Amino acid sequence: SIALHGLHGDLDSSTSDGAQSLEDVAGTVKLHSSDGSLNVQQRSGTLDASTADGSISVQGALSGVKLNSSNGSIQLRLADGSRLTQPAEISASDGSVSVQLPRNFPSNIDLSAADGSIHA
Repeated sequence: SIALHGLHGDLDSSTSDGAQSLEDVAGTVKLHSSDGSLNVQQRSGTLDASTADGSISVQGALSGVKLNSSNGSIQLRLADGSRLTQPAEISASDGSVSVQLPRNFPSNIDLSAADGSIHA
């Protein structure tokens, strides 16, 4: 597994069998796991995260987000100060999707769940 705290900059990280946990990160972040969960607390920037077998949990003030889980749930909580500068894409093939947005948040979000529920 991978655990990072306080990274500011670009990150491209991949695991074949293990979780990834990031706290207090800022920048352009790309994560992939073949078998493991992804947990991210991001202060600012963009996030592109995917897992073939695991859940994704994200919290932060993001400007771009793309999340995909083939077998696991997705939870996204955008913090006050988030400003999406591009459409968000969130999809789960076998799991639920839960999205929490700040009040009066202007957004363009594409949500899909092939075998699960969507809560927004």
